[in-house]
Amino acid sequence: MKNSLLLMLFLALLLIIACNKKTKTETEDLYLPEVSNKITVNTYTKVTAVTALVSDSGTKYLLGLAPHASYFYFDRSIANGEAYYKALLHSMERFKPYKFYIQEHTGAVVAIVYAAPQEAEAFYNAWER
Repeated sequence: MKNSLLLMLFLALLLIIACNKKTKTETEDLYLPEVSNKITVNTYTKVTAVTALVSDSGTKYLLGLAPHASYFYFDRSIANGEAYYKALLHSMERFKPYKFYIQEHTGAVVAIVYAAPQEAEAFYNAWER
């Protein structure tokens, strides 16, 4: 009887420790580099979230960005492409807005950075209307 009570207390203690263990934040392992001035030439920015990510061929993807009806483009082979790809997946899974640098006339996403808190809030407010 005493042994089973001690075993139950030990298991309860393990459960409490496991539940209180800190988990990674959702973007802790997601590094997005600062955007160079070279990249910002002939681009515009858009704070938005990914609604669709479809492989076009190899490293090229078609992107749906809220609330636009047209597609944008992303090439995973660009500099920092893997980090940007992780951000795209994260945005789509959690409907989280990021700031996208989009090349004029082509619609190609050339860089992605974190949206400022006020930009993300403005995006969510506009989306809820």
